[in-house]
Amino acid sequence: MKLLQTLGVRTVTVVAALAALELGLRPFGWGAWTVNELSARYGWRMLPDQHAWSRDLSVTEDINSWGFRDREWQPPRRDASGAWVKDEAVYRVAVLGNSMTYGTSVPIERTWPRVLEDRLRADFAARGVAREPLVLNFAVQGYVFEQMARVYEDIIRPWRPDLVILPTHPHDITPMKPVQDDPDYEFRGWILRSASYDLLQTHVINRWIPAPPAPRPKPGATGELTPGEWQALDGFITEQPFNRGHDRWWKAMAERLDGVRGLVEQDGGRLAIVTLPRFRDIFEPKLLKASSKWVPWVMERPSALHSEPLPLFRPAMEALRAEIEARGLPSNQTHDFSTLRWEDAAGAEHPGDQLDHAADALFFLTDTGHYTAAGHRLLGDAITDDFAKAGWLPAAR
Repeated sequence: MKLLQTLGVRTVTVVAALAALELGLRPFGWGAWTVNELSARYGWRMLPDQHAWSRDLSVTEDINSWGFRDREWQPPRRDASGAWVKDEAVYRVAVLGNSMTYGTSVPIERTWPRVLEDRLRADFAARGVAREPLVLNFAVQGYVFEQMARVYEDIIRPWRPDLVILPTHPHDITPMKPVQDDPDYEFRGWILRSASYDLLQTHVINRWIPAPPAPRPKPGATGELTPGEWQALDGFITEQPFNRGHDRWWKAMAERLDGVRGLVEQDGGRLAIVTLPRFRDIFEPKLLKASSKWVPWVMERPSALHSEPLPLFRPAMEALRAEIEARGLPSNQTHDFSTLRWEDAAGAEHPGDQLDHAADALFFLTDTGHYTAAGHRLLGDAITDDFAKAGWLPAAR
């Protein structure tokens, strides 16, 4: 009774109602997904220390204290003078990337960076390499190269990684969308992760409240675009990444990449570029690929390495590719085969993601922009083999 008098009946009623709403929303998935915050520096970043779920609520996504989907990492080491130093007992690999490397809807243990780490550990043990391999996954869903470069400069570099891997996709040339930092306030992290806020954001903020105007980039910046211009460019690059009108963005990325490579090598590491296979590549062999830009770039820089896993993807998906074409499903017109229909020999109708060879898919048939666990496995194996063939793995001491 004294508590009610102190706080007030109305306050207690509101708090109780909010608690009830929170508990009522949770079983339906509200507040379960990984939460991002806007960042003027990175565009957006994941809130640290989250235990969340993928968008289809099928896979857990644990975000560490650094704000990345991985285990907790020991901080970089410093010497007596306070300078960052390389830990020679560890062979450290830093992986950049977007959702294709983040591992959307795939358990973290089965993503290709973990496959790479497992392969390296087995290789080191077999050859007597007295170093512990550690692959750190800095991928964030939706990132383009400029965002990855900033993560490397601000967060990754102090670790002095032996190898920095850039898994690239044609869309990576897109300039960053300029945004402002999210406002700071008390209990902000808890509120952003709540089911009530998730509901509010989905049905009120994103629908009825206009976003604050994005800051205009400074003159000479890569992204001298209004938000509307950026949105149009983003769509254009997504549909036609190799249009000659985008040459300036390819050039800008190449120059920025050179700067990152210089820093990596200055710290005693090396840079590797991986051209990520796309679903379309399986069905359109003559389609231009990012490797058409990066192979010449690497050839002019012998210290760098290029890996292209696509040659291993094609034979693994040949049976599925042939079936999709035989059933007349338009592979280039959808990212979700469950929206398509096909008939079996008895005339029964089935959704497009229930093909006879669906188990062979290296991409999710309900989301062809992302790899299945089998796709991650093949990607990790291909990259490891390319590194071994190029003599990039450390020698036994």
